[in-house]
Formats: sequence, structure tokens, C-alpha cells
Amino acid sequence: MTCEYGPTKARSVQSILMTGFMLGAFPFGWLGDWIGRYKVMIICHFFFVLFASASSFAVEYYSYALLR
Repeated sequence: MTCEYGPTKARSVQSILMTGFMLGAFPFGWLGDWIGRYKVMIICHFFFVLFASASSFAVEYYSYALLR
């Protein structure tokens, strides 16, 4: 995917990923305090594996960025 679109789009996907991590830390941090950190960690790992696996099948830039 990065070879076709160049380094600029590859960097923008990485920025989108890190922004999602940053924004997700707030609600999942609060949820971890409420229901327990271990349960939230398992939930986060499940979603990470699910979406990271799905992004490997993305055929266009926008679907790849959305799944990341």
C-alpha cells in the first residue's frame, strides 16, 4: 500500500493511528477505572487484533486508514 501512494500518505496513516490511540486513551482509561483495567485491556487487545487483521485486507487508501 505504501509503495503505490508514497511516503506522505503512509505518514498520514501513522498519524491517524496515533491520534486514535490518544483519543481512545481517555474513554478507555475511565472505563478501566470503572470496570477494571484487566477487562479493558482484553477488550482493547481484541479490537486491536480485529482491526489490524482487517486492515491487511484493505485494497484502497481510505479503507486502510479507516481500519487503522
